[in-house]
Amino acid sequence: MMLRLRHILLTLLLVGFAGSVSAQETASSFMNRVVNKLQQSKSLTAKYTAVADGHAQSGLLTVCGDRFKLVSPSVSCWFDGTTQWTYSTAVGEINITTPTPEELQQVNPFAIIQAFRRSYTATVASQSGSDVTLDLKAKEAKSDLRSALLTVDEHTLMPKKVEISLANGQQMSITISDIKPGPVMGVESFKFNGKQYPGIRVVDLR
Repeated sequence: MMLRLRHILLTLLLVGFAGSVSAQETASSFMNRVVNKLQQSKSLTAKYTAVADGHAQSGLLTVCGDRFKLVSPSVSCWFDGTTQWTYSTAVGEINITTPTPEELQQVNPFAIIQAFRRSYTATVASQSGSDVTLDLKAKEAKSDLRSALLTVDEHTLMPKKVEISLANGQQMSITISDIKPGPVMGVESFKFNGKQYPGIRVVDLR
């Protein structure tokens, strides 16, 4: 009887261990499905609210592949896949830069999803209803973006929130809502159009 009990306990322990490994695989598999869903989308438009250092900013985000356009009352941003234009109403000028992948991920939450396979490992942090929160850890120890908690709708495979932790200790979060699919958009839609901002000073920081 005692031998049989030990056998049952050992079996349960092994099943529990196998389940924890499976959870790791499930997180990676789930994230791959999220990545595939995003890559299959022609374009997406979403409302967003970003919070950093106690300041909140809301606006509209449009994504098409690795390009994006972000429009808000205080800051607007365009990225055509190589070059980024950032307009600040407070400063009153356009800055032109060539952002790093990590800099893009701090502006565009969809860029974190696109970078998953090469830059992050995933584990399931929590699940509540249809919301799955994944803990994404940077593979590169020197990465400026150390980790991100990404909450995804299990049914739509679309992101709802991302909480970012930077190497300098800064925390920021981006909440996403009202995601709508759209048609393929040309690259010109993601370039700064100077005709719409006459007289604005342009500073090239590349």
